[in-house]
Amino acid sequence: MTQSPELGSRGGKPAEQTTVAPGVRVPRSLATSSAYAWRFLVLVAAAYVVLRGLVLLRIVVLPVIVGLLFAALLVRPLRALRGRGLGRGLASALVVLLALAILTVIAVIVSRSVAKEFGDLTGNVDKGFAEIQDWLVTGPLNLSRDQVAGFDEQVRTGFTDNRSAILSGVASGVHVAAEVVAGLVLSLFVLFFFLKDGDRIWVGIVSMFPPNRQEAVDVAGQRSFVTIGAYLRGVSITALVDAVLIAIALQLIGVPLVLPLAALTFFGAFIPLVGATLAGAVAALVALVTQGPVAALIVVGAIIAIQQIEGHVLAPIVLGRAVQLHPLAVALSLAGGAVIAGVIGALLAVPITAVVTTCIRTFSEHATSDPYDDRVVVGGG
Repeated sequence: MTQSPELGSRGGKPAEQTTVAPGVRVPRSLATSSAYAWRFLVLVAAAYVVLRGLVLLRIVVLPVIVGLLFAALLVRPLRALRGRGLGRGLASALVVLLALAILTVIAVIVSRSVAKEFGDLTGNVDKGFAEIQDWLVTGPLNLSRDQVAGFDEQVRTGFTDNRSAILSGVASGVHVAAEVVAGLVLSLFVLFFFLKDGDRIWVGIVSMFPPNRQEAVDVAGQRSFVTIGAYLRGVSITALVDAVLIAIALQLIGVPLVLPLAALTFFGAFIPLVGATLAGAVAALVALVTQGPVAALIVVGAIIAIQQIEGHVLAPIVLGRAVQLHPLAVALSLAGGAVIAGVIGALLAVPITAVVTTCIRTFSEHATSDPYDDRVVVGGG
């Protein structure tokens, strides 16, 4: 560091200077800011490369994440079986088979319900469209029959013109479905080994860190695992209550496809803020095309009431302080996750954000008295 009264002095006090090249002097604050700036750009570039790599390896990365989430959710049944004297391998296998059986039963019930009501649904859709057309003419919009017929013709023409795009989307959906099936199979293997050997795997991971950081890493990992488990159990309970209430409401209103819509509501609840809204929109749309505008409005009212019960009663009691995130943080994490990885990113955004915040809090608690004790001097001045 070199002081120069001629450059940047204030009130007769020399400004701090640093020499970045022979004969070139700049304010030390500028040199420091530049050093932080280019290192920040390097970190951003590295993070981008890592994210691109994760996206390319999604067929492997996603099953690992899904297996970890289910392991956090199923650790209590595993401990219960272990407490009854079962070996770790047998208990892990039984827990995985139980989870797979539950998902299979749900899929079978939903598919049978759709197949059973599909024939009646076609007639209800035609009837619902007729009621919608009558409402557009006789309702507050006061449209003419010719205008309504023109709208119908535009819809049919748009479907015909975009038939190739629709077929292409179906083909791409088949490819995605194949990836999903492969990912589910891999997730089951990952889940089994996480349940069976999770402790030993974690010990091996912690041992790769420097000795003075292993305790903080261990505590952060355990807290994150507990946080994920508490979050998933809380969301599962609130999702189940939402699904039961929406099923009762749809049954009373007379809307078809009650079980599929209830299942959609259950799984939609795992996407905070927007999942339940999207599931409710689908239910309202089914009510609109099968029962008419009045039934759709009643469904919307029921969904709003159920969401109020969830937000003001269930979530504070069931979730509690499992995930200490502000709603703004949840919204931003959802948006970022959706941009990076679509629906999967939205599903995983909140758990990942909760893990990151838990790790930050833990490392802050385990910070050393001298924050520079493990930093490297990369230059002089």
